[in-house]
Amino acid sequence: MLGHSDMMRLIDQARSRVAFAGLWKIRIARRRGGAGLAVFSLGLLLSGPADLQAASVAHLQRAAKNLTPYRAVYELSLREAGSKSSISAIEGRMVIDFAGSECEGYTQNSRFVTRISSTRGRVNVFDSRVSSWESGDGAAYRFTNREYFNKALKQDYAGRAERGGEGGAGLVAMESPEKSRRALPGGTIFPTEHMRRLLAAAYGGENLLSARVFDGAYGANWMVISAFIGARNEKGKVPPPAGVKGAEALKNMESWPVTISYFTEKNSQSGEQAPDHAMRVTMYENGVGTNIVMTFSNFALNARLSDLKLLEKPACE
Repeated sequence: MLGHSDMMRLIDQARSRVAFAGLWKIRIARRRGGAGLAVFSLGLLLSGPADLQAASVAHLQRAAKNLTPYRAVYELSLREAGSKSSISAIEGRMVIDFAGSECEGYTQNSRFVTRISSTRGRVNVFDSRVSSWESGDGAAYRFTNREYFNKALKQDYAGRAERGGEGGAGLVAMESPEKSRRALPGGTIFPTEHMRRLLAAAYGGENLLSARVFDGAYGANWMVISAFIGARNEKGKVPPPAGVKGAEALKNMESWPVTISYFTEKNSQSGEQAPDHAMRVTMYENGVGTNIVMTFSNFALNARLSDLKLLEKPACE
């Protein structure tokens, strides 16, 4: 049975990662039943900070230029439930507000609300509210992450982080639930920088980008994110979602099918491991994602874009 702690972890995993995803398979040793996850050789996926240098400066500059502020609304629904799952239905909404530029830094405010019905007739509501700011050069990061279970506050993370210079160790300073400090491994990056590098890798024709990323979803712990990037879709090849307000603007943009697997810090310490969760998405060059599927160990969610508003990007002075 899917308990409270499992669903709170689901929110941790899904609430801020809608911008990336995909359905590729590489070195699959086995699969779990139902809506299970592939098992990967993590040693092949993460070979260290050198992976992050693959994208050229020109591609990184292009990615930063095309990354666009936006407000996107997604309708959530149950796609598939495994044989061992007690979930009968999931419905909800995810809203993401992304703003800023490489000059003033980037802010993201997101809310992820789901109503989960079980086969035993129980209904629970989960509500996650996340705010973050990342400096334009990707060197500093601040975040708050509050999660509610049936309107009661169950988790409250807040803190800041800094990357280490010249590939050295970074730092996380937690303010909530209690004050603490810990080092980040050298080469760890933050979410917007990861998005820029993912776009840059796609521009450069790279098929794989693996990185250690810190976003505060697991408190002071980092994760390993491995992305498999499919062949580029030329402008107009993938039609935007029909009937979605604002989505027509995506028609004249390049896009890629991307698969992203997320490994927690704990799981990444061992060899052959299933990712904690995975997603697939059509990733557009402005950072917006469509056709999103989130896959967990015993169920999967659809996230359907229902409204999109592209916002004006602040000019650098």
